[in-house]
Amino acid sequence: TSGDRPDDIPQCKELRVSGYLMKPVKQSELFDAIASAVGVATLHATARPTQIADLANRTGSLRILLAEDSLVNQKLALGLLSRQGHQVFVANNGREALAASETRQFDLVLMDVQMPELDGLDATRAIRLREQSSHQPRVKVIAMTAHAMTGDRDRCLAAGMDGYISKPIRAADLFATIDQVMADAPAIPAAEATGSEQATEVVDWPVAWASVGQDPQLLGEIVAAFRVEAPLLLADLRQAGLVEDRESLRRAAHTLKGTLRYFGADAVAELAFGVETLARDGHLPEAIAASETLASRVRGLLPALAQIPKEFTVAVE
Repeated sequence: TSGDRPDDIPQCKELRVSGYLMKPVKQSELFDAIASAVGVATLHATARPTQIADLANRTGSLRILLAEDSLVNQKLALGLLSRQGHQVFVANNGREALAASETRQFDLVLMDVQMPELDGLDATRAIRLREQSSHQPRVKVIAMTAHAMTGDRDRCLAAGMDGYISKPIRAADLFATIDQVMADAPAIPAAEATGSEQATEVVDWPVAWASVGQDPQLLGEIVAAFRVEAPLLLADLRQAGLVEDRESLRRAAHTLKGTLRYFGADAVAELAFGVETLARDGHLPEAIAASETLASRVRGLLPALAQIPKEFTVAVE
């Protein structure tokens, strides 16, 4: 479909449609949807902890700068990386990332594209300029984006990035991209990594399980982080609507969009993307109205996260 209409998802469910994609569709999204429809699991869903460890161990221990403003994304990435022996320093926005890269030497930067203060593209450009002027070694930079759009790949390349992954982060995708970038493979793979995204309004625990690399402790941590962060973001949405602050509204919706996908709540994530797009394009009244619907749906999701099913509280051997 080329439009996000409220009735589309219920109708698809009623007709037992296997998948639901928004155009423009990426190759990897289409592939994952087909694989899901015919019952073939893709890499991020089938990778076992031993396979993920094999990918991670190829690079050895790295000093990694994680530039990310979302608490849930920080918890997930930090948990995945530290469990594989990497040393991780967290920056909450682009300015912090730029400052940290000036005072410390890193092997790799995981750079969120959309951050407050200074976005990931501008932060990367600044890092590259500093490296050129001071003859510093070139640090590897991997872009992270919550909603890949046409032209993102070229913009990342132009800014001087070396790799690209889509959120929600999948453990296997993350370590495969790191392995590729650190091995000096061609910059930015042609098939952008993405999750298998089938519309749902409830928690998709297998998706969450795959996101954390089948780590029950880390799953508990990101669930707890979301339950803390979501009410704060909903408060930000409400306050931004009251004072008609378009940028704050866009930013809160953007952060919600990315974190919701970790739990397979793609229908609600698409609502967040709609709010983000409306706010970004200057349609403030529509964005505020849509944010109220979004807030209601997010609040409806929180009870489903109150108790993790037993099968996802024990590590898979």
